[in-house]
Amino acid sequence: MGASRLYTLVLVLQPPRVLLGMKKRGFGAGRWNGFGGKVQEGESIEDGAKRELQEECGLKTDTLHKAGRIMFEFEGEPELMDVHVFCTDSVQGTPAESDEMRPKWFQLDQIPFSDMWPDDSYWLPLLLQNKKFHGACTQPAQACAQEAGCLWPPHQGQVGGPGADVRTTEQAR
Repeated sequence: MGASRLYTLVLVLQPPRVLLGMKKRGFGAGRWNGFGGKVQEGESIEDGAKRELQEECGLKTDTLHKAGRIMFEFEGEPELMDVHVFCTDSVQGTPAESDEMRPKWFQLDQIPFSDMWPDDSYWLPLLLQNKKFHGACTQPAQACAQEAGCLWPPHQGQVGGPGADVRTTEQAR
């Protein structure tokens, strides 16, 4: 493993719905995701998460709840992505499309996992159950371009599969 860079991801969760954004350009384009990105120098992780939420969909929040952390490694890339995942149920404003994201509310039983990153189907259900989690995922270099298919089918003994290990905080002990 090499050096890592801090990233954030925020899910706006207002049961029975969750706000996701369709990534319009750049890394992850064509996938539904939460709102987030790189933490800037001199910025706290929480402040970076709040800034990204506002930049990508126009919403402000004062309250974030830490849900988990996932280390992503893309084969052939020297830098790991250290992603801190948050959720909030309290936002100000109305979701608005930006240059980067098109926000849309989804009912919790209609989350479009087939149009999301493959690992989301492992950790997002934990977040929805209010379980804290941490994980590590290794993806092939071409994963950014893949449109469908799970890179790690589930197997016995863990949430995830080959290349993915996402566990609740209790499982890690």
